[in-house]
Amino acid sequence: MGYIGISSFAKPYSMFLSVANFISKSKKAGSCNVVVDDGENRQEFILDKPNKGIYLPPMIWGIQYKYSSDAVLMVLASGHYDSDDYIRDYGEFISLVNIQ
Repeated sequence: MGYIGISSFAKPYSMFLSVANFISKSKKAGSCNVVVDDGENRQEFILDKPNKGIYLPPMIWGIQYKYSSDAVLMVLASGHYDSDDYIRDYGEFISLVNIQ
C-alpha cells in the first residue's frame, strides 16, 4: 500500500505536484491520484505523465494516493516546510474555509 498524503496549507503558501521520471529507463513516469477539495467542490486527477501537473493554491485540501510502484511525486512549494503550516484535520479545514 502506498503513502497517502492528506493536508492543506494554513498559511498563504501554494504548491505544484507532478510525477517524475527519475528511476525508470523508459520514458514512462509512475502515477498517483490527487483529490483536490475547496470545501464545496471535490475533483480527482490522475498524474501519470511527467508533463502533467496540478497547482494547489492556499486553502485547498489535497489528497495524494494510489501511487504506482515506480511513482516519484515531485512537489514544488512556495515556502519552506513547517509541519505547523498544515491543516491535517478535514473538519478544521472546513471550519476555516467557512469563516473566509
